[in-house]
Amino acid sequence: TKEGAVIVEGHEVGRIEGFTLRPDIETSGPEQKLMLRAGRRALLQEIPRRVQALVDAADAAFHLDLQSGQILWEGVPIADLVAGPALTAPMVRMMHGEFPDSRQRELVRERLQVFCRSEIGRTLHALFAARDAVQGDPMLRGVVHRLLEHGGVTRLERADRETLRVVPTSLGRLGIRLGPRFIYMPAMLKPQAMVMRALLMAIRDGRSVPMFPRAECASVALSVHGPAARVEQAWLEALGWVSAHQRLIRLDVAERLCADMRKATRRGDIIATPGIGSALGVAQAQLAETIRALGQRCHAAQPLTTLPYGPASPFILLRSVAETRRENVRPKHRNQKPRNEPARKETPFAALESLKRKMLAS
Repeated sequence: TKEGAVIVEGHEVGRIEGFTLRPDIETSGPEQKLMLRAGRRALLQEIPRRVQALVDAADAAFHLDLQSGQILWEGVPIADLVAGPALTAPMVRMMHGEFPDSRQRELVRERLQVFCRSEIGRTLHALFAARDAVQGDPMLRGVVHRLLEHGGVTRLERADRETLRVVPTSLGRLGIRLGPRFIYMPAMLKPQAMVMRALLMAIRDGRSVPMFPRAECASVALSVHGPAARVEQAWLEALGWVSAHQRLIRLDVAERLCADMRKATRRGDIIATPGIGSALGVAQAQLAETIRALGQRCHAAQPLTTLPYGPASPFILLRSVAETRRENVRPKHRNQKPRNEPARKETPFAALESLKRKMLAS
C-alpha cells in the first residue's frame, strides 16, 4: 500500500521501511515464517520501484545524521558511513534490505555516495576550494593537503616557519591562518563544519562521536581528567580545541590571543588589559595558570595585605626569554655594537676610565 503495509491474501504481514520488511508482531512461529516468505515474494515488484524512486530523488530527500553517521530516506535509516580512502571521503555501507540482486543494492549505494559527497563538499566548502586553488603551487599544495588530511587543523612544524613565511598573503587569500602553534582554517571551526568534522574523524578512528563543546563557545571547563583526559584532549585538539590548565579554548581564540600577547610584549613587560579574562571566560583566580598553559609568561595580580599601602600589583604579561636574549645581542643602530662588546678606546668614557685607573694606581 501507499502507507508501506505489505498485504498477502487480505492479511497484513508487515510493513516495508526503507528496503526492509518489518514483520507484524502479532504473528509468530511457523505462521510468521510462511507469511514473511509470502511477503518477500510480494516485494519482488515493489523493491525495484523503490530503488528507482530513490535513484531519481533529489538530495533533499535524504538526511545524514551527524551524530550516528546514518543516512535516512523517508525518515528510515538505510545505510551508514564507514572509513574510506581519506578523512573527507568516507564510504557508504548499506544496511540489510530485501534487494532481489546485488545490482539493485549497488544502485542505491552509488546514489547515497553521491549525496554524501555533496553534503560533505557543501559543509566543508572552504577546504575543498583551497585545494582546487593551489593545484599549480607546489609549496601551498603540500600545506593544503595536510589540512585536508586533518580536517582543516594541523600543527605548525618547525620547517613550516621557514617555508611559509614568504607566502602569508597567499595563505590569507585561501582562508588559512598561520598561528604561533597551528595552521588552521577559521571556517572549519564554525558550528556546522565542526560537527561534520567530528563525525568524519570519529568514522576514521572507528569510534563514536564523543561529546565536545559547542563551536559558539570561546572556552569551556575541562570536564575529563586522568588518563582518559589525554586521549580526549588530543582528539579535541585535532578538532580545534586547545587544552589550557582547566579550560578548553577554541583554537582561533587561543591562537589570536597568543599572537596578540607576543606582539604586545615584544618590547618589554606590559600590564594586561582588564578584559583578557572575560575574553577567555576564565575567572581571575585561574587566569595566570591558563595564560602560562598557552605559553605566555606572566605575573599574577597580587592583592595587598593589611600592612603595605599603595595600589595592588596588577596582572603583568612578561616578555619572552628568547626575545630578551635577542635584544641583548642585537644592535639598536647601525653603528652601535652589542652590549657585551667593550667600548672603543677613543670614546670619552674610555678616556675617563683610563684616567680613573691611573689615579688609583698612584
